Formats: sequence, C-alpha cells, structure tokens
Amino acid sequence: MAAIAYDSRTNRVYFTPMFIDQLRYIDLNTMKLYYVTDQSFTTLGSMHNDEGKTVTRMVITPDGNGYAITNDGNEFIRFNVSGRKVKIESPVLLVDAPTNQSVSIHNRCGGFGGDMIADDHGNLYIVSAQNHVFEIEAGTKVATYRGVITGLPADFTTNGVAVDDKNRLLLSSAVNTHAWYVVSPGQWKASAITTPNGVYKSSDLANSNILKTGKNIDLDEINTIGRFENTIIGKAQVYPNPVTENVFIIQFNELDAGNYSLELTDIMGRLVMKKKIAIGGEQQTEKININPGAARGIYLVKLRNQAGKEVFTQKVVVQ
Repeated sequence: MAAIAYDSRTNRVYFTPMFIDQLRYIDLNTMKLYYVTDQSFTTLGSMHNDEGKTVTRMVITPDGNGYAITNDGNEFIRFNVSGRKVKIESPVLLVDAPTNQSVSIHNRCGGFGGDMIADDHGNLYIVSAQNHVFEIEAGTKVATYRGVITGLPADFTTNGVAVDDKNRLLLSSAVNTHAWYVVSPGQWKASAITTPNGVYKSSDLANSNILKTGKNIDLDEINTIGRFENTIIGKAQVYPNPVTENVFIIQFNELDAGNYSLELTDIMGRLVMKKKIAIGGEQQTEKININPGAARGIYLVKLRNQAGKEVFTQKVVVQ
C-alpha cells in the first residue's frame, strides 16, 4: 500500500492496496476496516507486473472530494466521501502542460511515485519519487511542471508528502532514513529535520492540512482551528464543506434524543447564529441557513446538549 489520505471530518483513513483494485478505509473512531465493494477503484483490473497501473498518490480536499493518481498518470480518479456512501467517478487522463517539454507526468523518470497534497484553491501538487514537482488543476486535469527539489541526498526518493504547521511540505522517504526534509513552496529547496534516533522509512504520509497560497498566512489562526476541529466527529456531520450557497446540512449520527442548541461562531469565538434543535433519532438532518451578509471565511459549528455541554464541533469554510 502506497496511497493513503486522511479525512478529518469523519476521522477516516482512506487507502488502496497496491495490487488490488479497491478503495478501503479505516474508521479511526472504532478502528474498523471497511471496503467499497460496489465499485472498482480504477478501470485497470489486474495491476500485477505493471508498475504504471499502481495507485501511489492520494489526497482528500476540504470539499469532501478525494483524488488519486496512478503512477503513469493515465488514470486520474475523483471520489466523494462527504455523503453516507462513497462515490467513485470514472477515471480520466492527466494532460501535460505545453511548458512541461521533456519532463512529463507520464514519464517513469520524472512523474512516477511520490505523494500528493492539496492547496486552498483546489489545486493538487505531486512530488514524484524523483523529487519533481507538478501542479495539477483538478478541473482541467492539466499537470504543470514546477521544478525539481534541490538539497536532497542522492539516494533520497520522495515517497510521502504532507503540509506541516508552518505551511511547508514535509518529505519522507522509503529509502533514506537519515532525515526527513521540509520544503518551502516556490523555492523548492529542502532542509533536513534530524532526530537523535533517525526517522522511519515511509511509503506515504497523510494529514488534514492544506497548502495556503495567500501571501499572508496567519499561523495562529491555523493552530486555533486545529485545536477545535473535529471534536467527537462521529456524533454528527456537516456538509457541504466548503459552504457555497449560504446553506449547509447537519446530520446527527450518534446522539441521544433530546433538545440541543446549535451555534455558529467565527474563529474568534463570536456568535454568528444560534438555533434550537430537537433530535428524535439517528440519521436526522437539519438544514441551516447562514445570513447572506456574513463574511466569507472559517467558522465553527458547535452543538450543545440541554445541560450546555459541547458535544460536537466542526470547522466549516464559507465561500
């Protein structure tokens, strides 16, 4: 297995085995393993003895969509995890940007392997095993070559990538165990992070961070969100996220029947709206309308029981 992705809203880790054409996930709340059995993950069938067919890059974006890519870039797969059932779309072909010239997303010496992260504009970034960087526009399926990462040891193959708390790319290797490395986007120069006892070999990394592309990055804001995000996430679910039409749905999964209070606050803790909700059983849904005049940005959805105890918190992005 060399492709995993973390969905922070449901606290699930999605993955696909290297030689089995199936999407699977682990529910970290229960540590149970689940299989998507009604849809194959790719259209490739048997992947044995064909390195190009192997899915090695996967990420889940804040809008509830997951993306996965085969080594050869011939199958770009989108799957949605925001609803009760995982939906896998038919794969499409990635296309090289005209400026890529000899460095192709389909080339074994440049585009195979590695890992993938997402940014806050819906774009994806692959760092290949050969340490080349490609930016993928998910809508057009165009892969643009952005450069090669310098400052890495000759034997360092990038096999895992994640975004750290300082908006850098963290690189891990399945070969080199001297150190992991961090890279600032755009500069593509690596710096080592050393530890007294070395680091683990890693075929993939996954977390819920996305790459911030704005010029001014408020790290305190990011850290504040991280402390509140996904408290007891299994009890309810908010979708769609991001919110694009001033309305979202909250689904109650594991809450006792009774009266609850739903609050929407900004990241400074200021109350934006409050609503009383009577929950009668599992799978109940409630439609929540947001004032169209509310500022675009990041909010927290909180649910309190009749005693005033907070039983659920989830971050939402209002666009």
